Amino acid sequence: MLIKNNMFSLIKYIIPFIMLMLVAVKQTAFATCDAAIYNTSNSSFTVKFTSDQGYYGNVDFVNIDPKQCSAISSESGSVENGPCIISPHQIVQIHYTTWLDEISGTIQLTNNLNESSANIHFTDHKDGGCPKFDTAPPSNVLVDSPSHGFVIIR
Repeated sequence: MLIKNNMFSLIKYIIPFIMLMLVAVKQTAFATCDAAIYNTSNSSFTVKFTSDQGYYGNVDFVNIDPKQCSAISSESGSVENGPCIISPHQIVQIHYTTWLDEISGTIQLTNNLNESSANIHFTDHKDGGCPKFDTAPPSNVLVDSPSHGFVIIR
């Protein structure tokens, strides 16, 4: 009987602790940042995000027609990482997700004629904010404007 009562007391305190830890891990694992891709050019561009080492966060294309993408939709209903075709003069919201406040990867931009291509690296340096692009883009691409994580194709 004593063992049964002690076991019940132990379970009574352990279960709430485990639930609290799961909530804390979930919040840490899915910290997010919102930005956008602006295609101000007269050409369509294919945009694809690739995470470094395969696990440092993802990028969701939020307000895009899934027909513009060849990627599988994520649980949130948005398209994850692309590739997606961004039409001329289209603005697409993107949603960066992090793992333990970290996201790191590369964005690949290619125009519809495969004439112009760029691979630009980004990272949030583990500060939990929007990532900053740390590779110089080509002249037709502006990054981190108006703030970190944004991309303007000119």
